[in-house]
Amino acid sequence: MSTRQNQSPTNRKIKHRVFKSMHFDQSFYQFCLVECLSATVTPGYWNNKNANETSFDGEWFKTGDIGKIDDQQFIYIKDRIKDMYISGGENVYPAEVEDEFNKMNESIEVAIIGVSDEKWGEVGCAFIKIKEGSVLNVERIWGFLEGKLAKFKWPVYMIEVAELPRGGTGKVLKFELKNYILTHKFSLK
Repeated sequence: MSTRQNQSPTNRKIKHRVFKSMHFDQSFYQFCLVECLSATVTPGYWNNKNANETSFDGEWFKTGDIGKIDDQQFIYIKDRIKDMYISGGENVYPAEVEDEFNKMNESIEVAIIGVSDEKWGEVGCAFIKIKEGSVLNVERIWGFLEGKLAKFKWPVYMIEVAELPRGGTGKVLKFELKNYILTHKFSLK
């Protein structure tokens, strides 16, 4: 665990601490869970004792963010803990996989979620918007990912979409993608 104070853009000191865990993939990224303590952090959830108990460790607020720490101890937010899924006992961070997909020429944007799998517990399902005139080619995608990501991180399922669902702030609504899997009449087997 490390604790550090940074100056925020408003010149206020923000204390944060990160917890490293053996469950995170230390070889590719130095991932951590981010917690913070500041006068600008909420004192708690109004009339919601359960949320307060799960979101705070004493005065420290558990952000739910997964960060990457650089050599100067700056934290870069990479994903949300609730988006992570576990495949064959290994943690998979969709943002890491999405970053690789976004380097492909054919891909315009991608969102990856974990879906149930009898053998592995969960596996990746990629919703991909591709460039007009391009074709979704699974073998080409796997060839592109070779050497960039461990194979357990590769999505098993790939679904081409015209658009990804977005909220008012432009963020991809992954819960809608999960609902899509649950409500459509196709099988992921």
